[in-house]
Amino acid sequence: MQFFFDERKAAQAAAWLLRRYGEPMESARLVKLLYLADRQSLIDTGYTVTGDTLVVTDSGPALSNVLELVASTACASDTHWSTYVERIGEDQLTHTSADQCGALSEYERKLLDGLCDRYGSLPESKLRALTSELPEWSKPSNGATPIDPTVILRDAGFSDKAIDEVVGLVASIYSFRRRVRR
Repeated sequence: MQFFFDERKAAQAAAWLLRRYGEPMESARLVKLLYLADRQSLIDTGYTVTGDTLVVTDSGPALSNVLELVASTACASDTHWSTYVERIGEDQLTHTSADQCGALSEYERKLLDGLCDRYGSLPESKLRALTSELPEWSKPSNGATPIDPTVILRDAGFSDKAIDEVVGLVASIYSFRRRVRR
């Protein structure tokens, strides 16, 4: 199952969480919250918020492209990420003054609000432990390893038929977005 990464939505989702959190946030906390948002959206709607690749890392499940964006110390100023997210010091992120989050649906905003309310105040170590207990996480053998999204769906109680329907939906979305981007 291959999603189509949308940097603008990822950046807007990050900014939404950072704004909601109300103060600079550790990058690891942001990565975990975005992962949990994509995971829950997959279960609820059959598609993720960011379209990013779900991966397992030494510190638990994460989003591949988001990890790269967060780790980048010198983001180009003309990227979607830098429009919405700003680094403060070594490991803190905050939102920029850009407050348009029109790429996010009402469902996605409520999802992000709920995740921030539920997990935002947890110490990063507890958030890391929580995500490392998810059924899709296993210790990676060599760097970041992709997660099969069907594992998440199966754990959420989806039947094989329902999983096949989600796989078909995701393939259709991916095909359409690839054609539109050309």
